[in-house]
Amino acid sequence: MALSGLTLPTLTAADPPVEGEGSLDPLGTGAIAERIAEQLVPSVRARMGRVRFLTAMAVASIVTDEVGELLITDSRATPPLAFEWLLLEGYVRRNLTLPTGIPGTTKARGIRSSGGRLGASSYLKAPGVFGFNGVYKPLATGIQLVTDDLLPAAGAADLVAAWEKEQGLPGFLNGAPASAGRKVKDRLVTAVRAAVAAGGCVEPDRSLIWRELPHRLLPENPGAGEARLIRSWLSEHPIRGELIRLILPFELAPEDEVLSHVRGQASPELRIRIDAALTYERLASHLEVAFQALLWRSSQLGSSPLTPAAAAGLDAVVEASREIPDRYEAAFDALSLLELAIPLEEKLGPLAERMKPAQLADALIQHHNRIQAGKTPHGKRPWFEPHGAGFVVRVQYGVFEAPERRPFPHPMRVWSLQRFLEDTAA
Repeated sequence: MALSGLTLPTLTAADPPVEGEGSLDPLGTGAIAERIAEQLVPSVRARMGRVRFLTAMAVASIVTDEVGELLITDSRATPPLAFEWLLLEGYVRRNLTLPTGIPGTTKARGIRSSGGRLGASSYLKAPGVFGFNGVYKPLATGIQLVTDDLLPAAGAADLVAAWEKEQGLPGFLNGAPASAGRKVKDRLVTAVRAAVAAGGCVEPDRSLIWRELPHRLLPENPGAGEARLIRSWLSEHPIRGELIRLILPFELAPEDEVLSHVRGQASPELRIRIDAALTYERLASHLEVAFQALLWRSSQLGSSPLTPAAAAGLDAVVEASREIPDRYEAAFDALSLLELAIPLEEKLGPLAERMKPAQLADALIQHHNRIQAGKTPHGKRPWFEPHGAGFVVRVQYGVFEAPERRPFPHPMRVWSLQRFLEDTAA
């Protein structure tokens, strides 16, 4: 079943600059959205999009286990990360056509285009967050594929056994002498050890690694055995499993539409979570578009101050002043069933009072200032500067097109789950 109005999440580049300005989540609505999403789609993350990285992590864990203990001279050069460097450099070396949203590939292409090698000093600043091991670790540990140290857990051997059979690499898992799999694994173990010792990839241009590894672990199209195992593990969690069964008939579609359509068929436990997501995002959508409208109007005014009285004429602010109290009340009731009402009140309660548009405009800016001041470690600068009787948006936060309200400002991970189901379809 297809749904109209397809709008999919856009993932940012995998290695964003250090956010010294605090340029994310200006109203502080993201943390509660994450807590709802974790109860709705446990262990999955919005940045996940290709289920086969779970297989890559399982293969890497078997190699890492064989590498064993190493004297690591650079804490940023670990065996699992060295495997990540080798796989991504292999993708780029082979000039493979990859789907968008593959963690680390943008960085890898930039490094290779300038003749560099992937390593601790050239790769992602925070690979434990933005590399594929970091992105997929919550799910890989959640389904007991790898341990917190990225060593093999209960499911690793089963998944690698399915992978080696479908890739024609018998012996990779058990190390049978003279087998094709043993040959590839031995070369990987040697390459990982060398990369850890050197703090980066040192594998020669003609290495077996570049011929074998990238093609064996393409992000798309896992083998049938891999797919069956991963689908079964994804379905084991009762809430996630029920959601999987309900969304299977749908093609990729906006999350709010999918959740609205399956709500009536959901169990009480799942429906509580769906309602929390729907009601909270409806509230957040009005807050977001009203704040964006303030940025847009201030950008139009240039150096002239935006006053609350002037902001009161903005359609988004007028609509928000009318809608927010009722939206907040609905969200409060829904989130109370997930024990999230107190965080909601602490974060957004001051904005829930019924206010005139001018009052809401001022309250939004003051709320934003408090959110920025509370960001770690020492607070961040607000996006607006006081000027005369109002405020002026700082130039880097200018908005030059009239904003439109988004039904779901925050990803609820349903899209990622749908991508996984596509990848594991029989």
